[in-house]
Amino acid sequence: MQDTKRMVFLDIAKGIGILTVVWAHAKGPGSGYIYQFHMPFFFLVSGYLYRPEPSLREFARRKVKSLYLPFVFWNLLALFGKRAVGISHLPFAEMLQKATEMVLALDKDGQFFGATWFLSALFWESIFYKALDQSMEKLRYRRAWVTAIFLLGMAVGFGVDFPYMLSRNFVLGGFFAIGYAVRENQDRLKKFWNGKLAAVFGTVFLFLGHGSHADMGKNDYSSPIGFVAGALMASYAILYAAQQFGRWQERICMTVRPMGMPDKAMKPFSAWKGYVLQAARGICYLGKRSIDLVIWQFVAFRIVIVLQLFLDHKPVSLAEVLKYYPVYDAGNGWWMAYLVAGIFGSLLWGSLLRKGKECVRFARA
Repeated sequence: MQDTKRMVFLDIAKGIGILTVVWAHAKGPGSGYIYQFHMPFFFLVSGYLYRPEPSLREFARRKVKSLYLPFVFWNLLALFGKRAVGISHLPFAEMLQKATEMVLALDKDGQFFGATWFLSALFWESIFYKALDQSMEKLRYRRAWVTAIFLLGMAVGFGVDFPYMLSRNFVLGGFFAIGYAVRENQDRLKKFWNGKLAAVFGTVFLFLGHGSHADMGKNDYSSPIGFVAGALMASYAILYAAQQFGRWQERICMTVRPMGMPDKAMKPFSAWKGYVLQAARGICYLGKRSIDLVIWQFVAFRIVIVLQLFLDHKPVSLAEVLKYYPVYDAGNGWWMAYLVAGIFGSLLWGSLLRKGKECVRFARA
């Protein structure tokens, strides 16, 4: 887990992670397992990427720009947009209350942007971590104290059902703190970083996850301790696999022609190299654009819902499409259509939005 490998190692890890998120929301096979680690995994990686150098003000400014503003803007747009087109009939007082909750990053639109709660949770947990870290700057073993406070918050989150599903924020904050603790102590932990342990942890996770369930929104777990242990083991296995895949990619890039390979075998070898490199680049790209998938996957799912409603000879109206969340019917292989739409639809729309912003900036210049 070295800094010099960050872009390959962690982007591949995030790419694998966001793929599992969309997979689970599309109700693909094994989703029950995925729900037991995918959000803790992202908070663990986010904690690992935490940087203590910026001031609290600068840190908060960056998080407002990258997490808070996208969350508030798109959720408010959905709230008032649905009212404008006549598919929402909330009284003004309830609209105002809902908007206030969105501005405070406490609630979100549950039809288009249900997955954006991740942005608000990461915003608050990272800000709180930075504030504690800075306020304890002169305290000996301050990071140990900060980690202990977040782990205590995790325990409280498991035991108390807070409003606005905030219990999951407390639980995920513990994983954020663990992520940075791993980074800070990675030299000491290197001896525990190997393929055999990754295989054991992956196997144990599959064993623990069989028959278990985890619903972070409802704060409902078969076993909180089992959930934490399973999420950490699955995260370890994914991170190790991502690192090895990154190293494999590097070795392939450096390999021009294996010693003694005849000319007739060179073509399939080159093709194999190309497939591996394309796969690695694709996963890296998913990791770099993971926020696009977080924001837009449920919107992209609507494309498949429209198609299914049409094929079932049901009315295809906006109100009808919004009745189904997150999917209409994932059976008979339809989950694959949702997966494809959730990934490529989100990436395409995110790319178009960025190009639109660039055009606006160019026009103003």
